Amino acid sequence: MTSNEFKGTMIYTEEMMKKFLKPLQETPPEYMFIEKKIYLGKLSPQIYQYSFSLMSILNQILPNYAPYRDGEYLMALRRKK
Repeated sequence: MTSNEFKGTMIYTEEMMKKFLKPLQETPPEYMFIEKKIYLGKLSPQIYQYSFSLMSILNQILPNYAPYRDGEYLMALRRKK
């Protein structure tokens, strides 16, 4: 898979985004998994620029989680205390 094969998040409306983010805000999980290439900014700049849903999710996750462990394709993030 190349860095430009990201197909989107399947979140198409603001209401869907609110429904997705609400549990993360109310009861954030201790650990979260994310594709390593997304976390490291390895997708094309256009994807980060034009994918509102991806950026909304990253804006919720990145300030609140830190890298814990990583594998070849995934990273485990741990909630900051």
